[in-house]
Amino acid sequence: MGTHYDLRELPPDQLVTDLQRLLASDHQVTADLLAHLAEVDARKLYLDQACSSMFTYCVERLHMAEPTAYKRIEAGRTARDYPVIFEMVAAGELHLTGVTLLSPRLTEENHRELLAAAVHRSKREIERLLAVRFPLPDVPPDLRKVPGRRAQTPPTPPPPPVPPAAPAPAATAAQPSAASLPFALSPAQPPRPEIKPLSEDRYYLKLTVSRSVHDKLLEAQALLRHRNPSGDLDVVLGSALDALLRDLRRAKFGQTSAPRPSTTPPQEGSRHIPNEDKREVLARDGEQCSFVDESGRRCLERAFLELDHVQPFAKGGPSTAANVRILCKGHNHHAAAKEYGAAWMSRRVEAASKGA
Repeated sequence: MGTHYDLRELPPDQLVTDLQRLLASDHQVTADLLAHLAEVDARKLYLDQACSSMFTYCVERLHMAEPTAYKRIEAGRTARDYPVIFEMVAAGELHLTGVTLLSPRLTEENHRELLAAAVHRSKREIERLLAVRFPLPDVPPDLRKVPGRRAQTPPTPPPPPVPPAAPAPAATAAQPSAASLPFALSPAQPPRPEIKPLSEDRYYLKLTVSRSVHDKLLEAQALLRHRNPSGDLDVVLGSALDALLRDLRRAKFGQTSAPRPSTTPPQEGSRHIPNEDKREVLARDGEQCSFVDESGRRCLERAFLELDHVQPFAKGGPSTAANVRILCKGHNHHAAAKEYGAAWMSRRVEAASKGA
């Protein structure tokens, strides 16, 4: 039982082919599911199932999770109004999240053009598309203190419920004004950081910061007043990030505003990559993984980037720009596994996790 889920012996090509086939099938099933949900909703057949709403029917009778139910109902209703959406979902051109994001902006006049612009776009790309087409005003600056987490020890019997968080205190002369920081910091559980586009070149930022970071922001704001009299935190953060990026690029890629050629030739057999070569690699590859698949698609990863020897250093590869490339951590490990074998790579990863 369940042996068909054990795919460890499946050849790589077949595994990828099967995955693509299943995904295409899933797209078609999703479109069919939306059409059925929309029709049941339109006919109010959920009432015959002792449910007062389509949402209740999906959660209580069809056992969907609440967010899933909401998204599918919204997408189904929108697709019923604009049936081309069913075809796009079935073809894998538009995902459910995209449908729900686009839904409030679709009209008879714009839906075909707007839907076409969203084909194969990610959630973030669709959010940006909508921000450019339908810009929103800036979010007013706001600062609220998040109550600290209460320490808990394993109780017996269970502890009493935690009372609701007290409202944030009003600003006083000893506190920064609410207009000094553009962060909406909600009480209770700290929210996940959010960055959402408001217009073509304006973004809404929401995150929780520590007291230390808060104090540093206010200090930087004060020190920059001669250049930034209004105290605009966008300017403060921009200046801080400029300085941070200069330090990071100098440390990782040897990038400086006044680069100097190396005065000492590279030592044969040394793993060290001269800064001059790092800068050449950066100019060639950019700040992005350089891995390209058989179809010519390049990896889009810009985080966890590493400098990798094309011809492995352990096999005599020189530490020169021509033999060095930028790879993300995943593709660096992938290249090493192909060169030395998966078992060797697993041992290296295990040893690194143990600090060996």
